[in-house]
Amino acid sequence: MWAIILNTLKETYRKKIFAFVAVFTIVYVGAYALLIGFINAYMQNSPSNSIMTHYSLSSIVCIIGLYFSTMLTAFLAIMLSIGSISLDIESGIIQTVITKPLKRYKYVLGKYFGICIFIILYSIILYSAVMMIPQFVGIDLIGWCGLKAIFLGVFLFMFEPIVLIAVSIFGSIYFKTLSNGIFLISLYIIGIAGGFAEQIGSLLSNAMAINIGIVSSLISPYDTIYRKVADVVFSGNVATNPFGSMLTGSSTSPSIWMMVYSGIYLLAFLFLGIHKFNKKDI
Repeated sequence: MWAIILNTLKETYRKKIFAFVAVFTIVYVGAYALLIGFINAYMQNSPSNSIMTHYSLSSIVCIIGLYFSTMLTAFLAIMLSIGSISLDIESGIIQTVITKPLKRYKYVLGKYFGICIFIILYSIILYSAVMMIPQFVGIDLIGWCGLKAIFLGVFLFMFEPIVLIAVSIFGSIYFKTLSNGIFLISLYIIGIAGGFAEQIGSLLSNAMAINIGIVSSLISPYDTIYRKVADVVFSGNVATNPFGSMLTGSSTSPSIWMMVYSGIYLLAFLFLGIHKFNKKDI
């Protein structure tokens, strides 16, 4: 299985999409740093603004930065894993791999872990940039949020693309590459739309909208994981999650059981993918 993991890492690194995302990430982080710098300069030149106002404005920008960062990791996870197995089957490469003394489930897990290692490294770098840039421009985000909250947040931040890769591996076994792409993007959009529906429903006290959001989160828990990241990072010590009160008047943090459900969700898709691959005629 280690041979499959290493080979997957090499294939992932060589893909053109990685170079594209790397350039885009540099541009994105640069724009984020400029925005944070402008906000900090503006607040320092406005002595009438309180420390809490300074924090609230800065943390809202950081939450938005974190939100688009999760989209970047999701996009990279989808593009790197979308054809991880289906392309090997379509090209016939799979026949030379499976004929070796390698069990099929090890091949699937090797592909999964290989892509996960790459995404985890990318997620840590991107998350660190989003959290550390405010410190460099004079915003004490670590002091406001707490080092423990930020440290815990990185594990939840990388958890979202890991779950998405499990679903992508499943789709790569069941569908052709293009069909899998449509399946994954649709699933991701359902999660985002469901998250907005739940928060708007909470704001308007609309039970139907809240229930639609909850069902969508069960089908696609990606937005739920992001909201948990935001709540964990921005609800410690002095910090409170600005979106929790701004959008709904109260915290919309998902419970720990939703994170447990997301873990079961991940394992279920991996199991279904392995089960299908063991029976697949290649």
